[in-house]
Amino acid sequence: MAIELYKHNKDAYENILKHLEKSNKTCIIHPTGTGKSFISLKFLYDNRDKKCLFMCPTEAIIGQINTHIENEGLSLKDFPNLKFCCYTSSDKVKNNNYDCIVLDEFHRIGADVWGKNVNELIDNNKNAKILGISATPIRYLDDNRDMSKEIFNGDIASQMTLAEAIVKKILPVPNYISSVYSFQEDIDKIQKQINNYKNKIEAKKHQTILDKAKNILENSKGLEEVFSNNIQNKNGKFIVFCRDYEHMKQMEEKCKGWFKNVSQNIEISEVYSKQGKELNKYFIDYFENNKNSSLKLLFSIEMLNEGLHVNDIDGVVMFRPTESPIIYFQQLGRALSVGHNDNPLIFDIVNNYNSIDSIVNLKDEVEELIDTIIEGRKNGEKYPDYPKNEELKEIVSKFKIIEENKNIIEILNDLKVETEFTWDDWYKLAEEYYNENKNLYVPTNYITKGGARLGDWIRYQRKAYNKLVTTTLTPRQIELLEKIGMSWSYYNETWMNHYQLAKIYFDTYGNLEIPNRFKTSNGYEYNENGVALGVWIKNQRIRKNSLSDEQIKLLDDIGMQWESVNDLKWMKYYKLAKNNFDYFGELRVPDNFKTTDGINYDENGVNLDNWLHAQVKAYKGQSNIKMTPDKIKLLEDIGNKWFVKKNTDKNLQQEEINEKNSQRKIKEVNNRFFSLLNKYDDNSLPSKDKINNEFLKQLNEGISKKINN
Repeated sequence: MAIELYKHNKDAYENILKHLEKSNKTCIIHPTGTGKSFISLKFLYDNRDKKCLFMCPTEAIIGQINTHIENEGLSLKDFPNLKFCCYTSSDKVKNNNYDCIVLDEFHRIGADVWGKNVNELIDNNKNAKILGISATPIRYLDDNRDMSKEIFNGDIASQMTLAEAIVKKILPVPNYISSVYSFQEDIDKIQKQINNYKNKIEAKKHQTILDKAKNILENSKGLEEVFSNNIQNKNGKFIVFCRDYEHMKQMEEKCKGWFKNVSQNIEISEVYSKQGKELNKYFIDYFENNKNSSLKLLFSIEMLNEGLHVNDIDGVVMFRPTESPIIYFQQLGRALSVGHNDNPLIFDIVNNYNSIDSIVNLKDEVEELIDTIIEGRKNGEKYPDYPKNEELKEIVSKFKIIEENKNIIEILNDLKVETEFTWDDWYKLAEEYYNENKNLYVPTNYITKGGARLGDWIRYQRKAYNKLVTTTLTPRQIELLEKIGMSWSYYNETWMNHYQLAKIYFDTYGNLEIPNRFKTSNGYEYNENGVALGVWIKNQRIRKNSLSDEQIKLLDDIGMQWESVNDLKWMKYYKLAKNNFDYFGELRVPDNFKTTDGINYDENGVNLDNWLHAQVKAYKGQSNIKMTPDKIKLLEDIGNKWFVKKNTDKNLQQEEINEKNSQRKIKEVNNRFFSLLNKYDDNSLPSKDKINNEFLKQLNEGISKKINN
């Protein structure tokens, strides 16, 4: 019996085998929930006659691998040479010899002791085939170390982003609900900062804003209403993430009240490491198979955020605060798994890891990717791994972000920044940034070396100037900020943040030739969970007509090329054809003519003959490539002929238009009309009757000679 894989994992596995033919180490980076465990399981099964080692962070992951083995109709007897080991016990295997090694969640190997032992294991097994698996190779809280480079020398057999997985419909589209159950800690902290202000004018200004926040809070939605408004399935299943045991017990008591309007019958289960393997497995199995008429809540401490999946859930509830993007996206990933409900609910109740910015960025990335695919298909690109355009548009409509208590969150977040230092202290930090970077395009998430959130402060000053908040800037403050290059334009906050990253990229590399897959959080280095900057730049070209004049100017200032990649490529080929025409006085392009200058044959050049044939097919409506009037005129100006094959073109000429060929004929007729208009001199058109007669003549006889009005 073989291990069957989903298509996306089958493709990844085939790439793994190709990479391991050339190197002994490779890895895959796929989002949580896409079934990476089955890839490692197939790798181990296909090498079952060899000595294999599977390593991972927890016993729970090992337990799930064993469950997968059973579910595939196999047993451990089918893996006679397989050994399991947690990274915590890596010292026990570091001196052993293996033929194949799987490093699951390999980003965890960055820990000092684990890393040392695993590196020794790798050194002692230089001939072993090593496969790494992770949703993200970056250790964000450890100087952004990229473990795919440290362990695998950057050899990545397959890489997929979370947005790609959603757009390919591998993972479901989430409904994301952000709320906060307690603001008191933030309010107390801000109040203490205001009380310590020596500048009484600033203190009074901030106190007024804080009092407004308190008033809004009194009238804001409670969690009872948040949950009851959004949960439709009264018998649903939710994983609830908590910080520690004491916190879990507190949340269990509170949830009985918060969920009472959803269901009067609530079943609570717990999983945490100290409870032991057997009990945890029992409660997970019970939770998965529970068909009772009740709302099921599975509370978890550490257990379910990494590598361990629970089937058939309706969503997750995040009560565990974290600054780690890895942990945040792992919690998010529990709801986004192959085979889960179509629109899982994600309740973020602690405003995790700048969570709204993260989820908005994800939604933007999904929408930008969909726009790219739809636009690309108009230009003849295929995108075979993605759904039809109608299904892509449904994804956009399904992806919802609901920000409960949005106003109070924004006010308190701004106040936390504003009251951290005096205005003049913040200004000194901004001035230092300007002196170092020669601009004040500070990314929204930029934090100084001292830990100050300068990006948030700059954003707030822009809000104040544009009267989007109650704070007002004095003439002195405005003058000082303008002195160090402040731009007051306030666009969509996400657009401006993306632009700032693009500006940093341009300042670093001197161009905006950003690869489509490039993602970043600082503008100059790759970050898997950052902004999809390459896709964003591509979409600015597509959406140019909807941009403001000032946005266009900002992009022009950093070297924006407004032509699409396809248009730039088209012009590259056209210039070769024009060189050929200019040199010979006519187009002399033999069959399969390859060239780098348009004149001389060069085996390493582009196939100009194929390209010209493709333009003719497009003109006749026989391909998905779109011909524009400008392109038609450029090609006709260098003597390109659209109809040259006697019998074929005669048949095409006499072809009756019917339901089957109507779309193709519409393209052809439109293009031939553009040809007619291109042939008039001095843009001086004759009467409609003459145009009609000439066009009918052209349709009946083929392309006419140059018309002189």
